[in-house]
Amino acid sequence: MSSAGVYHTLKSAAKSQIEIKGSRFLALAYPVLGESEIKEILQGLQKEYHDTTHICYAYRAGLGPSKSTKTFDAGEPNFTAGKPILNAILSEGLTNVLVVVARWFGGTKLGKGNLAKAYREAAYKVLSETEKIEKFITREVEFQFEVDKFNLVQSILRKFKAEIVEKRFERECKIRARVPEVKFSLWKEKLVEATSGKIKFK
Repeated sequence: MSSAGVYHTLKSAAKSQIEIKGSRFLALAYPVLGESEIKEILQGLQKEYHDTTHICYAYRAGLGPSKSTKTFDAGEPNFTAGKPILNAILSEGLTNVLVVVARWFGGTKLGKGNLAKAYREAAYKVLSETEKIEKFITREVEFQFEVDKFNLVQSILRKFKAEIVEKRFERECKIRARVPEVKFSLWKEKLVEATSGKIKFK
């Protein structure tokens, strides 16, 4: 994270590969939102690349106190695969990122040092070739207001880069939105002002 309220992740999934002494290392990088999505991606890759010798990975997900990391060596010697992959993610200052490196053994043993270097190099390569984006840390909030104020409220949401998750039009308009944490107080103030105070927050 480069500044308060902001973090960096990948814009889209990417892949690249390197070859060392006959062994092929295919690196795949994904932007992810949480562990359930990570599990789904990994299950898909196990089926797609079922002919590999090893499918190793590391991820960093979440923010602040809920941030988590995990590494998996998939039968390679301890700390020669997952940890080097994670180090590549950390060195790029990224979060909500999964990097998987699939290896096809080429017949020549690399030794622990060279093996760790190969996994690190594969992970660095795919991350360096992938576009990064800056995202705001958001707070989810629910609120309701008079229906005729919807267009005004929506324009304020857009101005503050808030995302509408759900909206319902009943006697009043009810909205659930994700609002950038760093702009939350000012955003709330503008909404109160725009609705003449006739807005209720949950």
